[in-house]
Amino acid sequence: MLLILHQFQFINRAALYMKAFRNTVSNSRFYCAAILLSMIWLVSITNFIGLLPDIFPKLLPRSLLGLAGIITMPFLHSNFFHLLSNTFPFIIFSILISLRGNIYYLKTTLLILSISGVLLWLFGRNAFHIGASGLVFGYFGFLLVRMYYSPSIASIVTAVGVIIIYGGMIWGVLPQTGHISWEGHLFGAIAGATTAKIMKFHHQN
Repeated sequence: MLLILHQFQFINRAALYMKAFRNTVSNSRFYCAAILLSMIWLVSITNFIGLLPDIFPKLLPRSLLGLAGIITMPFLHSNFFHLLSNTFPFIIFSILISLRGNIYYLKTTLLILSISGVLLWLFGRNAFHIGASGLVFGYFGFLLVRMYYSPSIASIVTAVGVIIIYGGMIWGVLPQTGHISWEGHLFGAIAGATTAKIMKFHHQN
């Protein structure tokens, strides 16, 4: 009887800890970023092991079937190295943007995805475009240009830090041969800069 009682108390205590942990995570300003990154990894790994249906949308420029890929493009990666190379800057940039809250991060992300996706669908090469690099370049452009539209000590320090650590990314927007979607990088950066201007008015209101 005592053993059963101890087990019940252990389960009850574990449940309380899990509830507290869940509440802490859900109240965190990095909640949306963590969920998005988890989804990117989940879909990509599912694809790597062959469990993702072939009908999962991919962005294909000027194709009605490729329209859904505007939103789903960041969730697919060609291989583990592709996924990993996008993950590290994604985490850093997401943390910097999420410091202003989940809603701010979510609006910024949706604007970048929508603008860059539409531009890529309209003007990109006639090939499937996948990966979160467009979103990452969007964050990159956003953090740099935000310094101009919303000048503050924090935005300036952030932009300078991004330039020092990830300034080499700028070469990724130039035309390249091979399977790299440099157009996705370019339109992502343009979308990020545009979003910085849009979010200036959001922040003011």
